Amino acid sequence: MHVQVSIQYEGVLHHLKKIVFIGVGYGQGYTPDGNVTSWITNVANGLPISTSQKISSAYGGAGFGRTDDTYKFSRLLNNLSADNSVKYVVICGGYNDIYSTASNITSGMSDCKSIIASKFPNATMCVGFIGNTTDASKATDITTTRSRYQTSASSLNAVYLENLNVLTSANLFSSDGIHPNTEGERKIANAIITAMNNQLL
Repeated sequence: MHVQVSIQYEGVLHHLKKIVFIGVGYGQGYTPDGNVTSWITNVANGLPISTSQKISSAYGGAGFGRTDDTYKFSRLLNNLSADNSVKYVVICGGYNDIYSTASNITSGMSDCKSIIASKFPNATMCVGFIGNTTDASKATDITTTRSRYQTSASSLNAVYLENLNVLTSANLFSSDGIHPNTEGERKIANAIITAMNNQLL
């Protein structure tokens, strides 16, 4: 089934300056079968926003709670230039944190919030959990980590983007059962745009 990126966007757009998108391999459009259009590109096209309004950085394996600095979302944020015209910072991941402790996720999210306050002082921090897998043995880990994202975001007064658990069918994944295919990326983008319109106005 073809999933269209066709969401009512007028509300977000009318209040928009720039958006920073931070992601993982999903945000790069990586799959072992060849790259596809990422949710970041799909969201930018669906809002729509111009190239100058979109700032993005994505890194495979990244997360809030990773102990190796190379894989921390905070590193991706630190590598960006400061910009007072950024309105939202949208950080979406999840799967890479399924082995991270709750305290490490909260600590990593807090570090990101501090960086955002310094580099993008007029921006709202938005957090989304989009990770999933066809491996049923990891279902509990996914559910637990999603809850940790939501709890940590709430404790830090960040916006937790709701209803992003859309990768619920095997036909939305590439051959590794972890990274979304073209339709999966589109479905994630639709959910993020809907959440932004519903929660940021």
